[in-house]
Amino acid sequence: EMKKQKEEEAKLEKEKAKQVEEVKAKGKKGKKGKKGEEEEEEEDDSKAKAKGKKGKKEEEEEEEEEVKVRKKPKGGKPKDEPKKEEVAEAAPAVEEVVKEPKGEKHSEYKVAKVISHEAMKKKGMFLVELETGGDNATVVTSFDDLQAGQLVIFAPEGSTVLGKEVKRQKVAGEWAVGVICSPKEMGLSAESSQAIVLTRPYKVGAAAPANGA
Repeated sequence: EMKKQKEEEAKLEKEKAKQVEEVKAKGKKGKKGKKGEEEEEEEDDSKAKAKGKKGKKEEEEEEEEEVKVRKKPKGGKPKDEPKKEEVAEAAPAVEEVVKEPKGEKHSEYKVAKVISHEAMKKKGMFLVELETGGDNATVVTSFDDLQAGQLVIFAPEGSTVLGKEVKRQKVAGEWAVGVICSPKEMGLSAESSQAIVLTRPYKVGAAAPANGA
């Protein structure tokens, strides 16, 4: 009976030891499972972060692509615009062209431009300098209606005014080399108090209009 009792006790101890080992094994497995879950969670977090970074980078690339598409001009690549200096050099020089009004021209008289109109010491007399298309000319006249920049009809030295040849002569102490015409000098009317002032765009030095207009 003693032997039988000892065998039963030994059997119980073995079973107890077995149970302890099973408990230990379960504990290790539980720890391992928990560790595995933590590792899986960390791995998921890493994947999520990587995915987030990748998504953000892709979004930035798409935005840059959209900006490029917006900036791209129609018709392909933009052509290099020439610099202002290059445009200025390429543009040919354009000379001012005065279109002469049509009409009969005087055979001797010219269109002249008033440069200056100054009163002289002699009362009622004026010294006028004219641009004639060649050398400037000085004229002594009684016309008080002239201003710089106006166009007038000029009878130069050697031409005929009212049947007389125009000669270079000294008037009121100044040399006069021509005559500024009024309607009377042009044979248009008896009016001689005011000079004819042309209002149309005649070229200086060109033949004067025969009708004085």
